Amino acid sequence: MNLQQKIKSLPSTPGVYLMKDSYGTILYVGKSKELKKRVQSYFRSSTVHAPKIKRLVTHVSDLDHIVTDTEFEAFLLEWQLIQEYKPHYNRKMKSPQGFIYLTIPKNREYRSLKITTQPMNSEKFHCFGPYTSRKTVVRAIEGFKSIFRFQCSHPNNKKSRCLNYSLGLCNGLCLGGAALEAYDRMLDMLIAHLEHQDNGLVELVNNKMEEAAEKLEFEEAARYRNYRNILNSLFYKEEVIHFTEENHKLAIVEEIDEETGKVFFIQRTDVVYAEKFAFGDGMESLKVKISEHLSTPSTEPPFQAVTKFEIDKAQIIYSYLNSGNCRYVIIDDSWLDEENERMLLEQLNGLLPEKNA
Repeated sequence: MNLQQKIKSLPSTPGVYLMKDSYGTILYVGKSKELKKRVQSYFRSSTVHAPKIKRLVTHVSDLDHIVTDTEFEAFLLEWQLIQEYKPHYNRKMKSPQGFIYLTIPKNREYRSLKITTQPMNSEKFHCFGPYTSRKTVVRAIEGFKSIFRFQCSHPNNKKSRCLNYSLGLCNGLCLGGAALEAYDRMLDMLIAHLEHQDNGLVELVNNKMEEAAEKLEFEEAARYRNYRNILNSLFYKEEVIHFTEENHKLAIVEEIDEETGKVFFIQRTDVVYAEKFAFGDGMESLKVKISEHLSTPSTEPPFQAVTKFEIDKAQIIYSYLNSGNCRYVIIDDSWLDEENERMLLEQLNGLLPEKNA
């Protein structure tokens, strides 16, 4: 079966596809809720394809696919296969350089915002991350400088006004004094925001957005709104990390159709059990499986920080839990005791569709 025939024969189900060259080397691993539709999109002539996609397609000679029951499984399988095969075109996920940090010096007269690929000494730097999207962090830094007019060409000069000052883009950092003090105050607000200590920076941006809207300056209002969204997006990665560090035990149910679902038991980022089941059969048998597959507190490992290796997988799980495509419950350790079996069953029954609950 040639490549075109394989593409035409793909099912319209969730799954993972593996694109190969003429030597059988895996070039790219991807996932989709609808395999056929997704793979076909690569081979349609389109001016919107990124250069990477165009280059990839010219080298693809063969294709394999793996069908999964749910989209969530496709996400996890894609991650697993990328770790195993390290395809050339999945470089972003396999490379540690894909993780970056936003760093701010603690003890400098002019504190600049920098992007690094490694966490910095916490005694000398405020360090936030890791983040997987360099673009988001760059936009956060550029937005901070643009919104508050900190786009100074020579912030350490203190002798003469820079070119951006004459263009209205710099508040006078090049001259020091009150402008530098204003910069430090705003930078402290940004640090407090990223440390979840104060929401004053977002409130300030909201106020500026409302003022611009009242003046019918809608483009300016949109600029403030976009920056507010960027600020909030920086929280997301830290939320993923904190959630993962808590080593939750999760029971998740995803519907396959009206009568059938799939249950996943997850401990931290490991899927320890997965099985299709009929909603009409209830959750009694799954209650037993939980006791078999989820460890008790006495067998749990000590606290472990989230590693770079775990981050992508942790993000898949966290995003899935917040997607609205599943029902889940965090299993309390006490529910695993025999005397609390009824509580465990009640919580599991809450994962069933309403008509089956």
